[in-house]
Amino acid sequence: MKGWHLPVWARLAADVILRGRRNAIASGGGDYPPYLTWLVFILGHALGLGVWLLAMPPGLEPNPTQEPLQSSAVLSSPAPPAPKNQARRSGQSHPRPASRLRRPSTNSPTPATPAFPPSVSLDSEPLPPLAQQRSRLQAELTTQGQAWLTGWVVQPSDEATATTADLVGRIQALATLEWQLQAEVFAAQQWQQAIHFAGQASTLGNLSQPTLTTWYQAKAYWQAALAYLRQIPAASSRRPQVTPKYQEYRHNLDVARYRSELLQSDFLRPIAAQAQLSPQTRITVCRLVGECRHYGGNAIVVRPASLIKIPVAIAVLHQLQAEAVSLGTPIAVTPGNFTEDAAAIQVGKTYPLQVLLAQMLSHSSNIATNQLIEYFGWETINQALQQEGYRFSRVNFKLMGQVRMPANPGRQANTLNTDELSRMMQQIYRGQSAGHRVIQQALAHQQDRDLGIRALGHRPGDWLGEKTGRTSSTLGTTLALQSQGKTYIVTIVDQTGKADRELRHGIQAIAHYLEQQPF
Repeated sequence: MKGWHLPVWARLAADVILRGRRNAIASGGGDYPPYLTWLVFILGHALGLGVWLLAMPPGLEPNPTQEPLQSSAVLSSPAPPAPKNQARRSGQSHPRPASRLRRPSTNSPTPATPAFPPSVSLDSEPLPPLAQQRSRLQAELTTQGQAWLTGWVVQPSDEATATTADLVGRIQALATLEWQLQAEVFAAQQWQQAIHFAGQASTLGNLSQPTLTTWYQAKAYWQAALAYLRQIPAASSRRPQVTPKYQEYRHNLDVARYRSELLQSDFLRPIAAQAQLSPQTRITVCRLVGECRHYGGNAIVVRPASLIKIPVAIAVLHQLQAEAVSLGTPIAVTPGNFTEDAAAIQVGKTYPLQVLLAQMLSHSSNIATNQLIEYFGWETINQALQQEGYRFSRVNFKLMGQVRMPANPGRQANTLNTDELSRMMQQIYRGQSAGHRVIQQALAHQQDRDLGIRALGHRPGDWLGEKTGRTSSTLGTTLALQSQGKTYIVTIVDQTGKADRELRHGIQAIAHYLEQQPF
């Protein structure tokens, strides 16, 4: 047939590229068979797609785990040597970003008790098998492509050695393999960078006498290691290694952050002494977005009275955000949840969820709290707290008045600590959802104003909201206040239950300190 030789093939390809398929067909007439022109275009599109796929870099995937809003309190008793302002006067400073940090000196002292376990690489080597498979596919594609050209162009035959679909399939398989190989190369690079920065952080954290600057540098290194782990593509064979390593590094970052905060918390000790707070007083002070200061804040508070209503509210927020319920969900208050209560909630009536939530916080309704606990269930509430990153706060017992015990009250005592309670308040006041706003408004309409707002009587405009708790054995509050244009959370709990005046003096002293030396 006319036109079935290589020069004509070349002219046809040139015509198609330069003038377009329709013009080539119109002008080619009898020289170029129409199906041959179509074949050029099909092959061109297939080859073009293959080249594009081969050149495409691997994409980045989302985080392997969901990070909590803020780091968990880490189990370590405070032994703070110096507040932040003293550290600055002594020449200490914040570290540079991780990408610019210098390696620690090899002459650093050897730690007696390591703060971090050594970071071990869990390398697997998927690259050589993939590279061998790619070489084999490339060789097969070369052979098949030559056979295809011979069968269709040089020596046309109805029985071609390979079909166009087979050739396109080979190209696509090679492109997929090339993408996978590049993803593995990229993953290996990110993995090794993460291991490198983790090793640097471990070295700093395990010094015998780490300083504030040391902990800041360790934090920056852990953050860099986490950032590199987040870049590892989901398609990489290293992905199963990423999640446990990410959790390990996240915990180590929490440790470094907590230790650096402890070194800046020394101002709370003279405040506690001046206010004559008991040794069983726990204090945590946090910026709304930022660091915290601790005075025994990681110690467990057992039977924290109505302060446990904040963890219940956090669990409700979790369910709202998971779209398991809505604020308008009607909930009937059953007689079994009755106890002495000053709020307007009555058994036998039905209320929207948001009404029970608001009454639980603003009027400290025990009936509303008990009904919410029963409606969601112990397991759901505590699982929500755990998923939000709270390790020590658990709702295990309903609330009662002076005499009346509700039905099915529970078997274990409620627990929390002031570190986690402060983090919950941060979460509440940072949130922008309808559920967050309901809780913020309820805290702003707190009926018990004998602690926080009374302590700030000389500056009532700085008080934003509060939740108190009081029994014969526990007295405390967690409140949001403003100072020098910044928002702080102050949580203070005394487990003697008889320190109203002392707690107010402590809150006043903390507010005065924040006015003079904000952090």
